[in-house]
Amino acid sequence: MALSKMNRIISGGLWFVSRARSAPKGYAILLYHRLHEKDPCPSGLSVSAGEFERQMELAARLGRVVPLSDMVSMVRGRRSPDRLYIAVTFDDGYEDVLSLGLPLFRRLSVPVTFFISTAFIDDCSRVPWWDELHGIAATGRALGLDGIEYGPSREERKEFICRASLKLKYSGVDPRVVMAGLRPAGYKRPESNGFADWEGLRKAARSGYVEMGGHTVTHPALSISGLSEISEGKRRLEDELGVKVRFFSYPFGEKRDISQEAVIAARKAGFLAAVTSQSGFNRAGDDLMRLRRIKFSGERRADFETNLRTGDIKRGISRAYSFLSGLGGAGRFDVSRADGA
Repeated sequence: MALSKMNRIISGGLWFVSRARSAPKGYAILLYHRLHEKDPCPSGLSVSAGEFERQMELAARLGRVVPLSDMVSMVRGRRSPDRLYIAVTFDDGYEDVLSLGLPLFRRLSVPVTFFISTAFIDDCSRVPWWDELHGIAATGRALGLDGIEYGPSREERKEFICRASLKLKYSGVDPRVVMAGLRPAGYKRPESNGFADWEGLRKAARSGYVEMGGHTVTHPALSISGLSEISEGKRRLEDELGVKVRFFSYPFGEKRDISQEAVIAARKAGFLAAVTSQSGFNRAGDDLMRLRRIKFSGERRADFETNLRTGDIKRGISRAYSFLSGLGGAGRFDVSRADGA
């Protein structure tokens, strides 16, 4: 084995071990979507209220939980972190964040930024395609997509969801039109989307623990369409809630979902900062319109702690795996294959 390769392997292993054990320092923005009491949502985007509470208690021990606005000020001021600073965010606008989360936010003194896609608040019968897609996949009925039939096995259902998600996000066709062609015969659509209503959001905004943020109107992939929704969603929130909306979350939020035009549009709309779904800590002086977040949904506390200590679990897994597999002569680990999203 070449010396340079051995050095990279050792470096990767030592990096992961040291980061996982040391007291973390950085600006961590946590990304959640939903909370549940008993049964997780079919899309897998929820964490139990009890587990969320335990995670917040651990976060308070590892660092300091602050409002997103405070973190943005620190990043903008190029202040190098002396400890781990943590901001908590929820995307989309589901009602369970208020009914289950708000009592926890108060009791634990956890400030939260809640990013809202307004179309689902205005029309409770408008079900997000990702929720309906998982509901369809769970029926056990035969499913078809672009001439391909998918059976009831778990593997085929996962492939169906993956392929359908790509089409729904990136085809440029209205997702409601695509979904109409995916529903099997006899499938009954949900009557309600599970989102909050405007009155619930107003109460949350007055609570002192929840700041509202923009998340467009219909949650499009902004690299494909929907740039005007950035400012439209902001105006709708401000009109209904009577508050200044300062922060934005890019729908889906991965690199392929965010065009430079979307970043420019968010800045022109008057947002002070915008968050992505790209994983990692933020650093002093980072681009405020492309802040990173660390995603959580139903994870064990051990995973949660590792994520908070390393800042980027996928990067940590990749380096640790490279360390172990390199010793055995295995090839490079493809992190994207380990990530179900």
